[in-house]
Amino acid sequence: MSTSLIAQSEYTTASGQTVLIYSDFTWEIVSNNTVSMTNPFETPQQGKSSNKSSTLNKLALHLKNEEIIAFIDNIKKNQTDSIARIKYFNISNDLIDIQTMLGSTDINMNKVQSLNEKYFPNKEEQTSTYLVPTATGKTIEINTSCIEFRNTDQETGDQIIQTTKTKVLSNTPDRLLNYYKNRDYLNINSSIINRGKEYYLIFDFIFNSKDIEKSYGIINTDGFIRLTFVNSKTVFFKITEQIKPKIQPYTGKTIYTAICKISDKEDYKLLTNKYADEVGVMWSSGFEAYPVYDIKYFIDKFDCLNESK
Repeated sequence: MSTSLIAQSEYTTASGQTVLIYSDFTWEIVSNNTVSMTNPFETPQQGKSSNKSSTLNKLALHLKNEEIIAFIDNIKKNQTDSIARIKYFNISNDLIDIQTMLGSTDINMNKVQSLNEKYFPNKEEQTSTYLVPTATGKTIEINTSCIEFRNTDQETGDQIIQTTKTKVLSNTPDRLLNYYKNRDYLNINSSIINRGKEYYLIFDFIFNSKDIEKSYGIINTDGFIRLTFVNSKTVFFKITEQIKPKIQPYTGKTIYTAICKISDKEDYKLLTNKYADEVGVMWSSGFEAYPVYDIKYFIDKFDCLNESK
């Protein structure tokens, strides 16, 4: 055990969290008077679900972490820095609002969306444009902040457009926060491909570990990817080819890539009109769902894609 674990103090934050803070300002959340210590490579929590919108749960999880970080920053500055103090109390108040909604049947989605935009801003590349010639000889302006690729199939004449691959969500389970304090356990990136009248969603599931396959396995052909929306509607994508992971040689990250065809008009309507709530995956080891941070992600991506045509 390191010497930093010897000197410690227990505090309670404004929202009611109990935390142990050590002499080097590392910290541990106290749960039932026991410090949470967990193996970081546990298997997925199969079938875990909540009656509440996962948007609330993911905000609560993020704000609990942010509140402690702001609380410690306030302590470091001897509680005399007004900016640090205001930041801490603003985060605490937002967390209390979320906790109140979690304990109530009345969920203010406008408030939830506002907090989503505040804490999980959509960080697109800086907007720039360029002119692309079309088959008729005209040129159109392309917004490079969301369009990565544009071409024409020489055999069919179909236009092929792909949006820039960006992050849908980051996820670090509560049980692993002590091991992933400065990095994400999982990032899910996505892009949309339009080929003629066909649309595809591309998902990259990027785990910050080279050992994930031991616990998660693969995505079999009897598996699926499920998108859930805040209105409780769902879109299921069947897996037609077995998805095995690849290891990035320099980072050690594990990446699963899935290509999902949008084959139903109702699914297209949901993706282009409704707020997203969760991305779920049926791994060979079990099902696990991850809350979406940017609930307008797919709406905005499809808007950009369709406006670029």
